Amino acid sequence: MGRFCDVVKAARKAKGLTLEKVAKAIKSHKGYVSGFENDKVSPPSAPIVVRLAKMLDLDVEELLVLRLLEKRGRLLTVRKVHQICGRILEEDAKRISEETTGVGRKEVGAREPAVATA
Repeated sequence: MGRFCDVVKAARKAKGLTLEKVAKAIKSHKGYVSGFENDKVSPPSAPIVVRLAKMLDLDVEELLVLRLLEKRGRLLTVRKVHQICGRILEEDAKRISEETTGVGRKEVGAREPAVATA
């Protein structure tokens, strides 16, 4: 997995497409396409990334991940991405388990103990 700008530029050139043709397809202008291809401006919005991926025969999810990583201004290692995904999966599994077993939920109609006030 490379950087967003490099992946898009390489795919566009490999397909023999001009900046103008890509710009027209994403309803923008060639200066903007050149800008994100050369890492001068932030990657485009998610809907534009989806159109780009389809036009350039790239994996949509991978290109969206690259966009997200660059939008956040940090390059994460593959190991760090796996750690983050693993944590999210563990949290989801725990939440689903709690929802299905009722652990961590109050019984319906259960009352809180009364607190004495002075």
